[in-house]
Amino acid sequence: MKKTYSFVVLLFTVLFFNAQSGNMGINTPSPTHTLDINGTLRVRKITQTGSSQSAKDSIMVFDTDGVVKYVSANAVVAQASAGNAKILTNNTLSGNGSTGNELRISQQGATIGQVLTWNGTTWIPQAIAPASTTNSISTSGNTVTSNVNGVISTAPVVNSNTLSLSGSVLTSNVNGVTTTQNLSSLQNITTITNTQTAGKTIATYTNENNVVTDIKETITNLNQNATTGVITYIKEDATTATANVVSANSNNVISVGADGGAYKELKVFDAYDTAASQTITNVTSTLSLGTGRTNIGGIFTLASNTVTVSEAGVYRVNYSVGTTIPAGSNEFSSRFWLENGGTEIVNSNIIIHAYNGSNNCSGRNFIIQLAAGSALRIRMQRVDATNMQTIPSCTALNIEKLN
Repeated sequence: MKKTYSFVVLLFTVLFFNAQSGNMGINTPSPTHTLDINGTLRVRKITQTGSSQSAKDSIMVFDTDGVVKYVSANAVVAQASAGNAKILTNNTLSGNGSTGNELRISQQGATIGQVLTWNGTTWIPQAIAPASTTNSISTSGNTVTSNVNGVISTAPVVNSNTLSLSGSVLTSNVNGVTTTQNLSSLQNITTITNTQTAGKTIATYTNENNVVTDIKETITNLNQNATTGVITYIKEDATTATANVVSANSNNVISVGADGGAYKELKVFDAYDTAASQTITNVTSTLSLGTGRTNIGGIFTLASNTVTVSEAGVYRVNYSVGTTIPAGSNEFSSRFWLENGGTEIVNSNIIIHAYNGSNNCSGRNFIIQLAAGSALRIRMQRVDATNMQTIPSCTALNIEKLN
């Protein structure tokens, strides 16, 4: 009992001092309203409104005089069910929320089987989507056709498409949408290095970076030795080779000219008798060869009716002789032959028969191997003791080097 009195005294003391400032505070020294309670509040006795019900879980209300009262939640619900509570509606909602006129979305022009969908501003009616949807898409050329539940529509796949390449960047513009792709990691740049710095251009190559390279043909360099006629050249594989214009064989009749070219060198000699007729006796003598008519090649020398050859080789030799005998004479004979260095050349004989003032000419033609320094002359001898003479116009010696 003592504690109760003490609390009451303390309460009134607090209320008194707080009331001096116009606000009263419980458990707070600084009330901000007329009554400011810092803590829970319990009211033992509150006037009831409406039919008698338990105050537990009720709603606190104020009457017209500002007196605090309470009403049960069930009573509020009952009032609403009886149609005593209503709400306002707009063109989207229908009903007023009362019993029998519940609040709902208005029809909005929808018919049976349609649903309302929100378009961002209002509800609009729309056919119910079928339980399953089929969509068939096909293309023909640049046109795509779509068939959705029997509704067919077409559209171009690509209205425009341009491609351009700058360096390694590929730019594509499809229907106004531009995209780029760097191809540097995908492409291989083909590089051609021309090993020929000069020569005729046979082709031009442009690689992926638009670098232009001329492709030139190889150049074969030729050099000729004017003395030997040998040609030296560099082949396409950069190796050196030679080509002989004239064979080096010892029996070759082809020579090397002053310009290095090959030519057939003519080496011939021709001599004949310009003296008066010679008497042929039974003593061996030499036929007169007084004049060298042709001497080409520089290897022949005529002296003392003898032709000397300075080069060894194969030679063609042709000689001719003629005899005459006075009229009234019987038939007589003379022999002619060739000597080489004083030795008779085998099978070089010419036998001439003459009688009763006749003139006779004859000749021999053969090929012989001669050494350098060979000396050729025509020898003759009368067989019978008769006055037989030579005929100058039938006398001649021809020599040609074959190789």
